[in-house]
Amino acid sequence: MSIFSRPSSLPGRAHPDPARPHWSRSFNTWLIILNITVFVFNNVLFRNVVVRTDYGTFDVGSPTPEQRQRALPKPSRISQVPGDPRGMLVYQIVDPDKFYGDEQGIIREVPIGIHRFRYEPIIHSLGHFSTARALLWRGNWSNTGLEVWRFVTFQFLHYDITHLLFNMLGLLFFGRMVEERLGARRFGAFYLTCGIFGALLYLVLNVVGWSFSQMMGRAVSVPLLLFSDPYTPLIGASAGVFGVLIAAAHLNPREMVSVFFIIPMRLRTAVIIFTGLAAVNLIRGGPNAGGDAAHIGGALAGAFFVRRTHLLRDFFQVLGPYRGTGSRELNRIMNKARQGGVARLSRRERELLSRARESA
Repeated sequence: MSIFSRPSSLPGRAHPDPARPHWSRSFNTWLIILNITVFVFNNVLFRNVVVRTDYGTFDVGSPTPEQRQRALPKPSRISQVPGDPRGMLVYQIVDPDKFYGDEQGIIREVPIGIHRFRYEPIIHSLGHFSTARALLWRGNWSNTGLEVWRFVTFQFLHYDITHLLFNMLGLLFFGRMVEERLGARRFGAFYLTCGIFGALLYLVLNVVGWSFSQMMGRAVSVPLLLFSDPYTPLIGASAGVFGVLIAAAHLNPREMVSVFFIIPMRLRTAVIIFTGLAAVNLIRGGPNAGGDAAHIGGALAGAFFVRRTHLLRDFFQVLGPYRGTGSRELNRIMNKARQGGVARLSRRERELLSRARESA
């Protein structure tokens, strides 16, 4: 994310509500803190706390059902995938009744499959998103999937400090702008929903692309589809951040920003350019096309929900019923504010009033 804001005094800009205590309206601040905290735990403090993470079992050749039944894993014969920067490891699955002679004349069992795995930080292992882990992925050797928590947890993981920095700058400059219009509760629902839709678009394009390539029996290239390995990890806050950018551009289209700290531009124009570049890269299948699929998914969700914020009202019901303020108590607080001003309200009364406004 490479758009940076400058102060603006355009009319219509939302101002903080004096009835709301500072901490209660700073969901965006806590969101940034949470992302940074997860990064420190995953990439620094627990970087060496690794667990084995499986990345699927795949056929070698075309093994028969009989061969699958008598298949024998050979985990003692582990090798590293050549040229793989992620440190992927593999071992063979063999047919113990079939043999061949290798180049050194050694008799070996015929390989009919390979199993992939790697050792990675435990937080990344449990939190990253992938098509195979999100769906009920039925393979020839095993089934995986329905790990639905990954639709949320991947949004708080980042590859490196640069990845984290750009996303947090996007939230820092534009998240507050959107939160002031939507309220903390709806902003939280909006942000997480955009991230979820980013993962959904990535998943759909990957499922269609991978299935098409398997049906064709060879590598193919079709614009827009993702042909990457269904176990490829997707992480980052970018999908939610793109949704926030779209919302900010909708709410304050004439806001002036500086792109790369240099180029002055209206916010709406800058967001259109960045979203367009992501869409072009996705269609062309360029570098990080999978990441741009999530960006576009988040942007589309942002464009939809910022115009229909009422749909976000009950988002957190999945975590339990929300206990709103009783109508009698709320009326008492509102009457007190009208008669003596907001300054007469106690801290608790201001908090209750703030929550009622957010859930309205």
